[in-house]
Amino acid sequence: MKPEVAKLLASTLSQPHVYKALTEYTKERIESLHFDLERVKDYNRISEIQGAIDELRRIEKLRESAMDVVKVNSNG
Repeated sequence: MKPEVAKLLASTLSQPHVYKALTEYTKERIESLHFDLERVKDYNRISEIQGAIDELRRIEKLRESAMDVVKVNSNG
């Protein structure tokens, strides 16, 4: 992640209402995708759903990732 993007994300996601909304959204989407995953029989669709869940998990950790990049770049 580029330091400029990390700084912007860290600043934005440090706002409690923004972070809460994002985490609630990711939780709801993951639950919905798990529901779909239990019912889908097409392997390609299963793979797509798994990829979507993986990306949502990365979004859940976005604030921490951005703050780590900001810390590294402020120390160097």
